[in-house]
Amino acid sequence: MPHDNLTNSAGEAAFFVSPDIGRVKVAARLRKPDRGCGLGLPASNGLSHRAALPDPFADPRCAQLRDLQRRRRFCIKTQSRGDRACESYVAMALGAGGLPKGAREQVYKRAALLRSIVAHELAGNHDKADKALAKLTPSEVDTLAREQAVMALNEQTRQPWDRIRKDIEKEMRRIARTLPAWPFVESVAGASDLGLAVIVGEAGDPTAYRDKHNLFKRLGIGVVDGVRQGNPGPNASADDWTRHGLNKQRKAEMFTFFYDAMLRAQWRADIKDDEGEVIAPTHPIGPYGEAYQRYKAMYVERGHKYPDRVARRRMTQDFIRDVRNAWRVGLSKCADNGPSALAALHAAE
Repeated sequence: MPHDNLTNSAGEAAFFVSPDIGRVKVAARLRKPDRGCGLGLPASNGLSHRAALPDPFADPRCAQLRDLQRRRRFCIKTQSRGDRACESYVAMALGAGGLPKGAREQVYKRAALLRSIVAHELAGNHDKADKALAKLTPSEVDTLAREQAVMALNEQTRQPWDRIRKDIEKEMRRIARTLPAWPFVESVAGASDLGLAVIVGEAGDPTAYRDKHNLFKRLGIGVVDGVRQGNPGPNASADDWTRHGLNKQRKAEMFTFFYDAMLRAQWRADIKDDEGEVIAPTHPIGPYGEAYQRYKAMYVERGHKYPDRVARRRMTQDFIRDVRNAWRVGLSKCADNGPSALAALHAAE
């Protein structure tokens, strides 16, 4: 679409005229002092600094992963939208209408349970379906029988999206295995080629950022002004929220692949005997599990309200920092894939 660029005498705003649609669109970008940019470059007093930014997606592989990740997220969002609509319909059938918020949320959880039963049955997971079915009340069983056709149709509409998403993720995995950091990621229990592909699809080349903190912020797991990104406080201004710049979808991806999945491979919970006695206490089984244990103990000692959450975030930050370093120096410069490799990567910062 052609545009004529106009600026006022002070140069404070840019007006983009779109004659082909017969009206003027105003996209005013007021110049704000020294806020800086996401890649860690010094801020400019004007808009000219945008042309000088290093492009994290200059590598064709990074650009391709960005496009694939955008499509993958669209598939997930479309499926999630259908699931929530189905659960809302079932919740109304369970009598959620008119209930106070707390009680209504509980009904929605029961509706999600009913939908999961149908999903398990269609997937052939009959044991899981039977286990969930045993938790239902008689009235919920009646609702399940009455509305199962609707829930089954919802599951069937997911199948085309599942196929598209599977093809997308297959290509993302293939590209991830060609990236400089892949040998390191492959050596970490719980890390995966798809996890690396998602990091690069969301952030691009991790070495294009001035430091690790800018990379953390891009992925939604940073710390801004001494507080967790996305939590500027009860009296935060609009500028505070802008400075935090949280992308909830990116943060959700980090939670899925690292806060949760990677920790499961780096940590073992208590093992109990038939009487419930602990025969093997919880313990780390990998370097990032050890980091999680160390961070959690530190925040428990400080009296932090959510030591587990912040320990998971710090563990994820450590892994992404190591991915960035592995990309920059190459794992081939490390002696092996164990703790000495991690030490070499830390020294490269």
